[in-house]
Amino acid sequence: MWKSPRGVNTFESHCRGCLGYVEIIFLPDIVLLLNDTCTSAVSDSLHLWADQTQEIGTVGGSLTIVCRYDRGQYVFFKKYWCHGESGNWCDTIIDTDGYVKTNYNGRISIWDNRRGLLSIEMKQLSLEDTGTYWCGIDKPYADIMCAINVKIVEEPVSDPVVTFLSLPSVSCSTLTISCHSAKGTSVHYTWYKSSDPEDVPVQLSHALSLHCETLLESQQLYCTASNSVSKKSSVLVGVDVILSAQEKCVFRVKITNQESYTCWNGITTSTVLGTYDVTEEYTSRSSSLSTGVIKNPPDATAWYITWEVVRWVLFATLLVVCIVMRQC
Repeated sequence: MWKSPRGVNTFESHCRGCLGYVEIIFLPDIVLLLNDTCTSAVSDSLHLWADQTQEIGTVGGSLTIVCRYDRGQYVFFKKYWCHGESGNWCDTIIDTDGYVKTNYNGRISIWDNRRGLLSIEMKQLSLEDTGTYWCGIDKPYADIMCAINVKIVEEPVSDPVVTFLSLPSVSCSTLTISCHSAKGTSVHYTWYKSSDPEDVPVQLSHALSLHCETLLESQQLYCTASNSVSKKSSVLVGVDVILSAQEKCVFRVKITNQESYTCWNGITTSTVLGTYDVTEEYTSRSSSLSTGVIKNPPDATAWYITWEVVRWVLFATLLVVCIVMRQC
C-alpha cells in the first residue's frame, strides 16, 4: 500500500470552486513545514514528532521507535508506519487499523496508547531494513508525517573463548579445541600459529584438531572471531611436543588460565597406558589399548623412561629364570 500526495486531485474534482484553498494547503512550503516541525518538540503548534530521528539496531535484534502526537487533535485518527525516501511516496508497512504488509507479518507491531504516544516495534532485523521510515497520521487532504532514519548493523563480536571440544580423557589420538564468541552476527573464525615475522593461518573454522602425526614442533596457537564491524583474539594455546610421532608421540596442550593436558600414543601393542581422571585417580586399561591421557600428570618423559627400565628388568629376570629352570 503506497501513500501518494493526497487531496490535490480528489479535492479539485469535488470542489473546483475551492481551488484557492487547495493551493494554500498544498503549497510546497507548507508541506515542508509540516514535515520539518514534526522532528522538533520546541513549537506549541507541534502536531507529530519522534523521540529519536536516528535509530540504530543490530542484525537479528529488535528496535522500538516512539513517536508522539498532539492528543488534543489526533487521538482518534488512524496512524501508520511506512518506508520510503519521500513522505509523498511511502510504502505503508503497518497501521493502527490492523493492516500489516505480508512480508512483515510476525516481526512488526504498532501501538497507539490514545494519550499521544505511538510505538512501533521491529523484530528479527536484517541489513535490508536500513532506510528512511515515517510515522504518519492519516489526516484528510494532508497527512502529517515525521521521518526517522533507521540503520541496521552487525553486532560486534565478544572475546572468543577457547575450550576442549573433544574430552582428552576419551582419546588423545585427535584432540579438538573449539573457539566461540558469545556475541556477534555473521562471525568468522580463524586459527593462527604465532610466528615471526607474521602469524600464519592454519584453520578457517571454529574447531582446530591436533593430530599426533602432524605435530612436528612445539608452537603457540590462537583464534580470532571477526565480522564486518569488529575483530577479537583468544588467549594463547601452547602445544609442547615432548616426543615426536617417530618416537612415542608425547605432547602437552595448555590453554592460558586453564588446565593442561599431556597426551601420548604408543607405537607398540604391548604398551600399557592409563587415564588420570579429574581427581587424579588411576584406572588401568587392557594391554591392547595404545592411547591415553594424563590430566596435570608427572613428567611424561620420566614416566616413559621408568616404564622402559621396569620392562627390561622384568624381561631379564624372566630370562634368568628360564635359563636356571633348563639347567635343572
